[in-house]
Amino acid sequence: MAVLRDVLPREKVAGAVALTSSTMGIGGALGMPAAGALYDNFGWTSVFWVSAAVGAMLTAGILLIVPASATGTRGRFDILGALLLSLALTALLLGISKGPAWGWSSAQTVACFAAAIVITAVFVPYQLRVKAPMVDLRVSARRTVLLANLAGLFIGFSAYASLLATTQQLQLPEITGFGFGLSAATAGLCMIPGSVAMFLTSPIAGRFTMRFGGRFTLTLGTLVMTAAYLFRIAWDDTVVLIIIGAAMVSIGNALAYATLPALIMGAVPVTDTAAANGLNSLLRTIGMSSMSAVVAALLASITIDAAGTTFPAHGAIIVIFVIAGSSTFVAMVCAVLLPKHRPVCTPPVADAAEAA
Repeated sequence: MAVLRDVLPREKVAGAVALTSSTMGIGGALGMPAAGALYDNFGWTSVFWVSAAVGAMLTAGILLIVPASATGTRGRFDILGALLLSLALTALLLGISKGPAWGWSSAQTVACFAAAIVITAVFVPYQLRVKAPMVDLRVSARRTVLLANLAGLFIGFSAYASLLATTQQLQLPEITGFGFGLSAATAGLCMIPGSVAMFLTSPIAGRFTMRFGGRFTLTLGTLVMTAAYLFRIAWDDTVVLIIIGAAMVSIGNALAYATLPALIMGAVPVTDTAAANGLNSLLRTIGMSSMSAVVAALLASITIDAAGTTFPAHGAIIVIFVIAGSSTFVAMVCAVLLPKHRPVCTPPVADAAEAA
């Protein structure tokens, strides 16, 4: 995001940022059919080998093609901060995902949550003291950045529910009464319309942001996502309805993801662009990881018996979508509370009210 702001003309930044930000969701949706095909044909380990190879190619491409930031700012990598953050997130997600198996009041689960709290309590003051922190908490204190980060956390948490729960439901056998017995690859292919919808919506989101402001576009995106999850709860009798509902979630997700970086860029100096957007991306990723653990916990704990086998119950899918819809509603409240529109992707003028 920082490089885009450096190397592109101002009038092209919003659209480029919108598309780049939305690729986070587009890539996730496209990864579903790819992972399904690899799993069906080569086993689950092939997913990680292919991902590692793609990561290596991307690293080489970045080094060869992407220009360095022109701001001239440099900083040291915060190794201790990265370690503390990793430990806190590992403890939190391990407790959520293993809670149903261990028991929510078991010593292991309680220890995981306690460790997450204690490590976070050490991480926050450390980040405020170190000169080049892993997470710049001071930049996040600005009203726009704070609300955009909260919205990003809840949007990331919500968005992953559609990908995970949809593919699970499509693969469950028909004897469950609500599954469709599709293969992993076919279930993944059902997510392609959502990916296409995100790709087509991204440039529209950029134009909306430039014309109406980030608050309007983010509010619209979260509203669409909330309505989409209500649709998912009410109608999931056929594969077509499920695909439509998943595509609706993707459209709202594209509007929201495309808007968040523009909001942040309009609220921070050029030199803080990378740090501020990096934190927002981190929070979105934390939201997605947390939803992954929540989905696993719910599918494992709310079950039915069919033909002598235990399967996730339809109630688990409904609870997942209720949680996801509630999350996007909270994100919509954050969007409504954002300051009024200001020109995006330009260095902000110091503003006492904004910093408050």
